[in-house]
Amino acid sequence: MNLKEQKELAELEVVRQDLSSKLGEKIQSRIDRLASQCLDDFDKFFRSQGFVITKQHWQIQAEYKNFSITLSHEDPKQAFFATYLPFTLKICPVVGSKTEHQVFLVDERPSAAFSFADNNTVNGMRNSIQNLLDKLNTFDDTQWVFELRQAQKPKTLVVGQSKQIFPTMTAVLQFLFEQDV
Repeated sequence: MNLKEQKELAELEVVRQDLSSKLGEKIQSRIDRLASQCLDDFDKFFRSQGFVITKQHWQIQAEYKNFSITLSHEDPKQAFFATYLPFTLKICPVVGSKTEHQVFLVDERPSAAFSFADNNTVNGMRNSIQNLLDKLNTFDDTQWVFELRQAQKPKTLVVGQSKQIFPTMTAVLQFLFEQDV
């Protein structure tokens, strides 16, 4: 690579870093909003069913007599693999054993979350920049959904479908409320 190409690559890297930072801020803002909204949705859903609600930092619990359900998540500023934010939903029934489910906040287009570019060449860097621009331009139209899985068997889906995908946390809770868990 000649000096002219190296200079152009250095300029493009600055642009790529700026775009990546802007996309990261948009993603983090949405994660923070949805994390809070999920806990609020849990509160409203179970309160309307007659449960008593207790809240802690990233956890909320609904209790009805000797029965409890807890929803929690990790630090939303932390990076996770293949999900924007994982939630853990623990169900402690009066009879039977405790069950645990994972609810993953994911992009409805799974392949959209990950892409690799060769940033060591001018053309690779241009492709990376275009990819970031495309993600920034379509970000507000991109839907995130909730994927429900049993935590004890992460590769086993909850019900015999290929995926259990829900548009909101309330839809996940409604599904679990009406299913044998």
